[in-house]
Amino acid sequence: MIAKFEKELEEERENSLNVQKTLTRVTSEKNSALVRNAEVSQQIELIKQDMRRQERETNELMNKLTQLEEENAKLKQGVSLQQKLMNNINELEEQISEKNKTIKMLQLRLADMKKTLQQELRTPGNPSYHSDLLENNTAAILTPTQISTRTLPNIVKRDDEDVNFKYLKHVVLKFLTSREYEAQHLIKAISTLLKFTSEEEKLIQDTLEWRKSWFGSKPKYPGNTKSKNVTS
Repeated sequence: MIAKFEKELEEERENSLNVQKTLTRVTSEKNSALVRNAEVSQQIELIKQDMRRQERETNELMNKLTQLEEENAKLKQGVSLQQKLMNNINELEEQISEKNKTIKMLQLRLADMKKTLQQELRTPGNPSYHSDLLENNTAAILTPTQISTRTLPNIVKRDDEDVNFKYLKHVVLKFLTSREYEAQHLIKAISTLLKFTSEEEKLIQDTLEWRKSWFGSKPKYPGNTKSKNVTS
């Protein structure tokens, strides 16, 4: 009987080690998924900005085309001038065609990026997927022999904190190395991770705007409006 219990105990120890290995692997995959999701979301936002810019330029070209057509209607008697206006119209139409092609390409890229993000959320790298996997494995392997699981929540907590720190580090690095208009889209993520107040989040936004502007005074920290300025 003792030998049998010792054998069962050894098997349970091996199962416990397997759970620890699974926990480490799942945590690593969770961290990678968070980083990939952040990068994909940022790329989607940049594509949206580019699309809006292309649409504005297209509208401007359409307005110019309308003006040229109106002028052409008034100056039909001048043959040479009319020919010049027609050439300009043709050039503008070609530009509009190119802009429309660019917008379509950006729309396809945006659809691909959204599809990629949705696939990321459905893969084993998704945090909710890992959470279910950990709960099922822990209940199935550790419960039969009543091995103490008091240390497991602490391990999970430490791993979650490590993942959050790595994700925060990744977002901060992106924020510090991005251009101003790219950094604007990371403010919300940083404010959430660092639990900024609405005033502190607005302070960061105002500071970025101040750095891009030639005029205006430097924003001040809300806690001390007399002397405590945000460092540039």
